[in-house]
Amino acid sequence: PEHLGVAYMAAVLRRAGFDRRIYEALANDEEAALEAIAGSDPHLICFTLMSLNVPSWLRFSELLRRQLPACRIACGGPAGTYAGRSILELNPHADVVAVGEGESTIFELVQRLYLQEPLDSCRGIWFRDDQGVIRETPVRPLMHNLDDLPFPVRDQLEQHGKLEYVRLSTSRGCVARCTFCSAPHLGNR
Repeated sequence: PEHLGVAYMAAVLRRAGFDRRIYEALANDEEAALEAIAGSDPHLICFTLMSLNVPSWLRFSELLRRQLPACRIACGGPAGTYAGRSILELNPHADVVAVGEGESTIFELVQRLYLQEPLDSCRGIWFRDDQGVIRETPVRPLMHNLDDLPFPVRDQLEQHGKLEYVRLSTSRGCVARCTFCSAPHLGNR
């Protein structure tokens, strides 16, 4: 399916004038994605983490760290939101975990990295400081007006070819009530 959260974050960065590129790394074709990403010489690489892709992300981020040692590796999404500290403890190659809605967080994170400002006042993240200590910042308030967001970037979702349908986001949170997931039990509506 279309990755709507990623498309929204790319739109926020595009609107601010930051160079950004969406790559979809397929589990059976990691080398092609690694080559494409390394060829663009990024300063920051971000991933959306769901519980199902954490193992492949662990492998892929290790490959990225070897290829691009100075690049920051960040992630967010449901797994990051509900297990930020654990994600950084589990993956020594990750630098930042975004918690909650990503659009405002990605903008502030990219801005701070670009200006070489400290991350300790960037709300809504877990991060490793210069000594490698894992730190948490205060939670970022929820967006109250989703109409403030630019339309999602759809021109870079190349893996999908011609999209037969697109997703619309009219609210936040997951609509499912899976018994194995903590989101519904934590008030995620």
